Amino acid sequence: MRKTLLLKLHLHPSPLWVIFEVNFLRNFAVAILTAVFPLYLRQITGSDAGVSMVFIIGYSAALISKFYSSRLIEHLKKRKTLIFALATFTILFAAFGFVSHAAIVLPLFAVYQFILALFIFDVGLYIKHYSNFKTIAENEGKLGSFSNIGWIIGPLLGSIIAVKFGFQAAFLTSSFVSLMALFIFFFVRLSHEEIHFAHDKSFAANLKFFFKDPNLRKTYINNAGLGFIYSIWDMLPLLMLKLGAALPIIGMTKTLMGVPQSVFEYPIGIMADKETGERKIFILGYLLSALFTMLLGFTFDLKLFIIFFFIAATGSSFLEMTRDSYFYRQVQEKEVGLISVYRTSDILPYFVGQILAFISLSVLPIELWFIIGGGAAMFFAVNAYRLKDLKK
Repeated sequence: MRKTLLLKLHLHPSPLWVIFEVNFLRNFAVAILTAVFPLYLRQITGSDAGVSMVFIIGYSAALISKFYSSRLIEHLKKRKTLIFALATFTILFAAFGFVSHAAIVLPLFAVYQFILALFIFDVGLYIKHYSNFKTIAENEGKLGSFSNIGWIIGPLLGSIIAVKFGFQAAFLTSSFVSLMALFIFFFVRLSHEEIHFAHDKSFAANLKFFFKDPNLRKTYINNAGLGFIYSIWDMLPLLMLKLGAALPIIGMTKTLMGVPQSVFEYPIGIMADKETGERKIFILGYLLSALFTMLLGFTFDLKLFIIFFFIAATGSSFLEMTRDSYFYRQVQEKEVGLISVYRTSDILPYFVGQILAFISLSVLPIELWFIIGGGAAMFFAVNAYRLKDLKK
């Protein structure tokens, strides 16, 4: 009965395609809320700095999760971890729709970020498990391109739903999409999906070993760079609101982020595998993302603002999946200690970025945060230039 149902529901038995589909739906659920959530938080907290504080609490929980991800996944196993994470997303997204007090939102968002960090770690292990040195960047590109289709639809859809039916309806829609992802993965059994991790060193020992390697150190900074830029973009709806944009326009702008990421990530992955390697792609990606993020703070014309953001998002599409493929070329799947250290670079820049945003937004106009943050992000292009070219 279960196998019959699986055949009816699932058209792609390939393990990678299962992960692509589940991650697509998870991204779609998040995309529905990406334009809505900061405005929802501002309504609850009453200030831009209050929004930043909620993000700080959430990213603190995610950072803690990164220290324990390998142990938790080893205990739960990769499959059960994804099921647990998707079930938690389904419940939490629905819960947000019925909450109107910051004291309740804070712990809910902290739990969400803790589990999300676990989910991202687990998906990365799946991609590494079903790839080899020659296909890792291509498969990361497929993951990104397929997942980001949700960003083409989600932000605008969520904005329209919120305008017509309220924030609660947007959260419930996101919850339903997460439930779909859970339903698909629950009825799928992937082949040879579990691995045994080698915990031969403590986290502190792995941390020391990781940062003694010059290129791994730069790789860590390289991964952190895009997270820092994304932490700036967390405040994009608030800046656009100040420029007079309506919620559907904000949603449409966030939707533009998904277009280049869906179009470019797969061919960029192939290019990295077969031609250029990742290093040159990183340099161009960071130059575009950082420069045009900075220009957003100087822009008062809404049309020009949207164009600048699209160019910045195009730069991010060069970075999104190639960062991980570059790292995984340097380690083995079972070197979970090094992977655990690396995965902290997913969250640490968000945490640092939001602390800087909180300080900035407490005393300065929001547009100055984009100028300062975008200017600081130019450093990551310099770091990318100093990376080792692994294709050689």
